[in-house]
Amino acid sequence: MAQERKLTQAEIKRSERFGKKAEALVNEGYERTDLIVDIIKANILSVLVMLPFVLVIAVPYLLRNGIPERPSISTYLLYLALFIFVTMAELALHEGIHGLVWGLLNKEGFSAIEFGLIKEYLTPYCYCGSPLLRWQYILGSVMPTVVLGFIQGLIAILTGSFLLFVLSVFLMIGGGGDFLITFMLLFYRKKKKELILMDHPTQLGSVLFEKD
Repeated sequence: MAQERKLTQAEIKRSERFGKKAEALVNEGYERTDLIVDIIKANILSVLVMLPFVLVIAVPYLLRNGIPERPSISTYLLYLALFIFVTMAELALHEGIHGLVWGLLNKEGFSAIEFGLIKEYLTPYCYCGSPLLRWQYILGSVMPTVVLGFIQGLIAILTGSFLLFVLSVFLMIGGGGDFLITFMLLFYRKKKKELILMDHPTQLGSVLFEKD
């Protein structure tokens, strides 16, 4: 991140554990490359990254169901309260899906999974402290947006639910940071034969380790 922030005790301990694993990998002959992005820039770029995907859901929804009629104030307030409640639940579920996929794929299992919140940016996160292959990392990274964005958006198109449609768009944009890192990984050209990667312990992004 461009600006330094005070790390929590959990982040400090996580950084120490990460440092030991990274040092061990370097001693085994791996070359380290940090692939990170500033969280403020990521929040801006995520909207641009996800805009084409939002249109893929929004255009079919509007063509099939049209623009909903303006509700009464009481109905609007009810929908607003429901939207806030479900959004909070789905944001937690978003991180849970990260943890589920990475927990199933990494060698250390669910013991390597941690959850937390960057309070300065009100950004929840899921951290995997065990090395992953590129496809494993990408799968765990995009799966929450696939489920809560694309699949939920498809259900909204078929059912005509405006609430599900708004939720899918919101969760799709919310997953923009994950997709930004995913695109960075997809376009990263390997320098050596073997490539594994780990979550950065305190910043948005991943750390790549390569060796022949």
